[in-house]
Amino acid sequence: MTLEWVILMCIATVIGSSGADTYYTHAKWTKPHILSKLKGLVVNAVAWNRLHITEASTREIILATDNGQFYEMAVDVKDKMAKYMKLLFELKELPEAFTGLQMETASVHNGTRFYVMAVAPTRLYSFAVGSFKGDGDSKFLQN
Repeated sequence: MTLEWVILMCIATVIGSSGADTYYTHAKWTKPHILSKLKGLVVNAVAWNRLHITEASTREIILATDNGQFYEMAVDVKDKMAKYMKLLFELKELPEAFTGLQMETASVHNGTRFYVMAVAPTRLYSFAVGSFKGDGDSKFLQN
């Protein structure tokens, strides 16, 4: 099981005999809620958008999976569900699990730039991110 905490929120993947289920919880909730859009995916790491996260929404976050994929998604606390989910990147030549993920921000003259660092067992990856639109149509991974 992988846990990633930020402020009052948590995303955890539980692997059982029926497959993998990923849950999201908030400190104000009494129990976690399943993220059905992630059914069957094993989430190994989460990069939280610390610049824009609020108590009501994760805003844009990046999830890394055990099969070498990155997904962008946002969870709405009020609706207790993922607002959208989009595949951003996939390791094709050497699919392997991402084991670590970090997102940092920098203010520049024309907005905010995001820098994403990812760790896999045999490689380190870095990506420069132009911006997140927050509607499932990001400009992510312009490396």
